Amino acid sequence: MGDQGTEALNTLLSVKGLRILLPTAAGLVTVVDGVDYEVEAGQVFGIAGESGSGKTISVLALLGYGEQAHTHAHAMSHVRRLSEIRIWGRSPQKAGVLADTLRNELSLPVGATCSCSSAARSGTCAAPRSRWSFRTR
Repeated sequence: MGDQGTEALNTLLSVKGLRILLPTAAGLVTVVDGVDYEVEAGQVFGIAGESGSGKTISVLALLGYGEQAHTHAHAMSHVRRLSEIRIWGRSPQKAGVLADTLRNELSLPVGATCSCSSAARSGTCAAPRSRWSFRTR
């Protein structure tokens, strides 16, 4: 197998060219650009940088923050006959933006709510450990 095969087996995480753009009133702004790193088995890995340099958002992007909610809604719309989706989150503004996006993409009523309990009360199929409430037809 050689050194190259052994190396590939020991790499737990490989990030190449990570780029993150965030929407602002003035348009998209690049907040992280061109980050590369690898984490090997048994290696201690840390990310250091100045305040506002993109450490937290880089890790959140790798965990699927932002895209995960969007993808989850699309997946649910394909496996269930949904009549409505309610979204809640720590940021009502972000929940509202996602609701607007999904409303246009899925042609369903999608609303943002201020609390988990109000989202769960309004739905007949609440997804556990997520920030969703789905009402089926």
